[in-house]
Amino acid sequence: MIQVSKEANWQLRHFHLISPRMTSIWDLANPQLRDIAVYEPGKPIEETAREVGTELDAIIKLASNENPLGPSPKAIEAMRAALSNAHLYPDGSGFYLCKAVAANLGLAPENVILGNGSNEVIEFLGHAFLNPADDVIIFQYAFIIYKLLATSFAARTIELPTPNFQQDLGATLDAITPKTRLIFIPNPNNPTGHLDFAARHRQLHVARSQEHRCRFRRSVF
Repeated sequence: MIQVSKEANWQLRHFHLISPRMTSIWDLANPQLRDIAVYEPGKPIEETAREVGTELDAIIKLASNENPLGPSPKAIEAMRAALSNAHLYPDGSGFYLCKAVAANLGLAPENVILGNGSNEVIEFLGHAFLNPADDVIIFQYAFIIYKLLATSFAARTIELPTPNFQQDLGATLDAITPKTRLIFIPNPNNPTGHLDFAARHRQLHVARSQEHRCRFRRSVF
């Protein structure tokens, strides 16, 4: 016989009262997550070769932003050397990697952020700066993760048009609202490849006049 304490019994009855018709775990999930479509990754080369009936080396994959030249021999050597310690937790702060990257780029180590791919680093921005109903400014034909990030944190996406697949930086200024927290200006843009020169990006900083300063105050580029 299983005995349930009075407190646990109350919790069970209370849970039943607030969710009597729950049929899926999705009923308990944050509602904005239901609007996110399942991501469809690019097909593996092996699957494409099977579909068209050809050899693997006849397929050149361009859709997934992968390196067609393969990993660096130095990277392979470093990974093999690390296998002997694969049973141990690595340094979560990436101290030596941050130090090496900072030295190479002329930065301080505390200005280097490591992540499991760019997606994770972009997600850090959402955790740090976004609240529900905040605004995120992106460009049309940009990396899909920007819009997914905004949706995941219940923020509003302001998507700017890109005539001739070029980003209109002037339109960025006009789109800023008092609730704008993040502005994504990819350079070069993925997937269009459009590249803005540094001079045009400096225009955004010059535009921090008295007219625009209050609109930029809470925004992160």
